[in-house]
Amino acid sequence: PEIKMAATPPLKLPEKYFDAKEHSNVELILKDGSKIRVNSLVLAANSPYLEDLVKEKGLKTIEMDEYNIEVVRMFFKALYTGEFNEMSEDTFSEISKLSFTFQVAWMKEVCLVYYTGLLNTNQDKFLLEVAITAKTY
Repeated sequence: PEIKMAATPPLKLPEKYFDAKEHSNVELILKDGSKIRVNSLVLAANSPYLEDLVKEKGLKTIEMDEYNIEVVRMFFKALYTGEFNEMSEDTFSEISKLSFTFQVAWMKEVCLVYYTGLLNTNQDKFLLEVAITAKTY
């Protein structure tokens, strides 16, 4: 389903700032040991939870070893760009989990819109299958 942005992301930065060493002060450690560098201001602007981790608790690294590496990259890139057009049914569950875990309001709404689209698409497929099945009997 097409993703329509209902909520407004707080930032819309060029993609070049994502994972840019010179503008980063927090590292995300992925399950393969690789790292993504992010800026605490970007985290704070998008997430009260992440703001608390980096501002109040002074966290400089965040372990992301329970999530799919590509999904983590997509999620945090979206925090920078405010764009999220790569979601599929395969990645939806993890993106949704990340957006709720980190309390990213605009992304939770994107997930809700996407989920509603999935329900509508699956309902349409189901109704079509029922109609075809009924017609064959």
